[in-house]
Amino acid sequence: MQVQPPEIYKPVSRNIPGGINGWEIRTFNRHCVIAESTASADGFTVGDYLANTRRAIRESLRPNFLRGLALGTVLEFDRLPPGIEGIADGIDRQQRERIVWQWAIIASKRENIALGIHTWMHVYTTSAFELLLARYQLSGYQTANFKVEKDKLVAFLSRATGLE
Repeated sequence: MQVQPPEIYKPVSRNIPGGINGWEIRTFNRHCVIAESTASADGFTVGDYLANTRRAIRESLRPNFLRGLALGTVLEFDRLPPGIEGIADGIDRQQRERIVWQWAIIASKRENIALGIHTWMHVYTTSAFELLLARYQLSGYQTANFKVEKDKLVAFLSRATGLE
């Protein structure tokens, strides 16, 4: 399926290696990126793709400490790759220094499935995630949406401060 992010996102001006297409919003205090990659599942795990995508984004877009980078990604495969259960490991549960991976959509053309994994809280790129997952559903894909749980520190602090 052709990935069409919300109109507010513009094509990334720099080349991202590894066959990754990207769209971004860049303002004074935030940088949000949607990355899309189509790949074969042969010989690679989801963890391999997550690591390669993070590295390619870091090297080509060079997020800095003043303005980090919020990342959402769509990975399209011909069939679901081995290690699909590892997708949640790539989603960040806390703010990170440079790149915060907020969500991922894994889609399989053969199985006609799109799985959405999102961080536990509503973030800058949540609306793009919801729109893209809905577009898969409208295209006839079976979709499922999951949230990554808070890590133990964030869960404790949320309870202790009454934010939960």
